[in-house]
Amino acid sequence: MLLTEGYICFQLFSSVDELKDWAKTIGREVGVVVVTQRSKTNASGEVVKVWLKCDHGGSYNCTATVRRSGTIKTGCNFSLIGNYLRQYNGWRLRVVDDTYNHELVQHFEGHAYAGRLTPAQKVMVHDMYRNQAPPRDILCNLKSKDERNVICIKTVYNEGQKIPKEDRRGKSLMEVLFNLLQDTTYIHNHRTNPSTNALEDLFFVHPTSYMIYRAFPHVLVIDTTYNTNVYKMPFVQIVGVTSTRKTFHIEMAAVSNEKKDNFTWVLTMLKTTLDNCMMPRVILTDCDLALMNACEIVFPNAAKLLCRWHINENIKKHCRQSFATADKLVGIIDRIMVSQLKAIKATFEESCKKKMNHHNIPLFNELRRHVSCKALDILWGERNQVNKLMESGRTCGVMFAQVVVCHVHV
Repeated sequence: MLLTEGYICFQLFSSVDELKDWAKTIGREVGVVVVTQRSKTNASGEVVKVWLKCDHGGSYNCTATVRRSGTIKTGCNFSLIGNYLRQYNGWRLRVVDDTYNHELVQHFEGHAYAGRLTPAQKVMVHDMYRNQAPPRDILCNLKSKDERNVICIKTVYNEGQKIPKEDRRGKSLMEVLFNLLQDTTYIHNHRTNPSTNALEDLFFVHPTSYMIYRAFPHVLVIDTTYNTNVYKMPFVQIVGVTSTRKTFHIEMAAVSNEKKDNFTWVLTMLKTTLDNCMMPRVILTDCDLALMNACEIVFPNAAKLLCRWHINENIKKHCRQSFATADKLVGIIDRIMVSQLKAIKATFEESCKKKMNHHNIPLFNELRRHVSCKALDILWGERNQVNKLMESGRTCGVMFAQVVVCHVHV
C-alpha cells in the first residue's frame, strides 16, 4: 500500500516479513543479495526496527593459521532500514545508502544465502525424504513450485542429513527402530547376545504382508542379500506367491551370521505367525546349505526346490537398493507393500471380472468370480480327465476341493 506524508510517498508493509521479502525480491532483480544485519525489539519482544544490508557488507578478519580461507565481504555500504509506524500500523522501508563497490550478481545458483530453504520448503523436503523420494526429485518439485528459486542439490542433501537427528531426539538407533515397529503395528521379534546384549537377529512382518501370507502360505521364496545396510548384516528376505501369480513380501530379517541356527530362528518366528493355518508346501532357496538345513528342520513336510532365478524379480527390483539404517528400511517396506497390495488387488479384480468361454458350464456356477481363472483352468482340465476315465470304465479319486484351495481369493 502506498501512503503520502507531506510531499513524500512511501510504501507501507503489513509485517516485517513482508518488508524483508519485498526488499530481497527487488535486490535479486538488480543483482544484490539483501540480508538482515540486525533488529531491534521493544519491551514486549516485538520487532520494531530492522537493518538490512548487502551480503558483501562489512569486513572479515581471518584467524585461520593452517587451512586457507576466503570471504565475499568487500565493505559494501548498501544499507536499508525498516521501521514500524504505530500511527499507520505498518512498516516503512527507507534507503540509507544505495551505493555498492562490487560487481552485481549475474547468477544466484550456488549462492549460500540466496539458496536457503524457506520454512515451508523445509517442511516439504522433510516430508518427501520420509517418503523415500530421491533428492533429485525433491529438487525438481521445489523448482516446479517456484521457478525463480536458486536452490541447489547440495542444499537438499544437507537438509536431508538433519532429519535423522531430529527424528531421534536423543534416542539411539535401536530405540527409534523398535518404537517405529511398535507404532506401525509390525509383527516383530528379536534376540540378543547373552554376554554382550548386542542385537543378533531381528525379524519383522508388515501387517498387510501378514494378512496376505495367511491367505497364501503355500509357496515361499527365500534369499539373503549382503552389503545393503551400514551394519553389514546379512538380510533375509522371504517372498510369497498369490493365486494370480503375483509376488509379495512376507518377512524381512537381519541376522548376525549365515548359520543354521540363525536361519532356524528366523523360520521358526515365521512359523509362529501361521497359527491354525496351512503350512508352506513348497520352499524355493538358493544353494545355501545352512538355509536348506534350517528349512528341513522347521518345515519338514514342504518340498524343497532350488530357485532358477535365485530370487524373484520383485526383490531384485525393490529391495536390493542400499539403505542407510533399519528405520529407513521400514519406510521402504511400507511403500513397497502399498504398491504390491494394489497390484494384487488389481489381479484379483481382473480375475473376477474376466469370464472365459470354456468356464461357462454348470459345474463352475458356484466358483466363477470367486476363484482365479487359473484355478478354473486346472479344474477344467481335471474334469476332462475324469470324464475320459469314466468313459473308459475307470474311477478317479481326485477331489476338486483340493485343487481349488490354493486359488481362493481373499
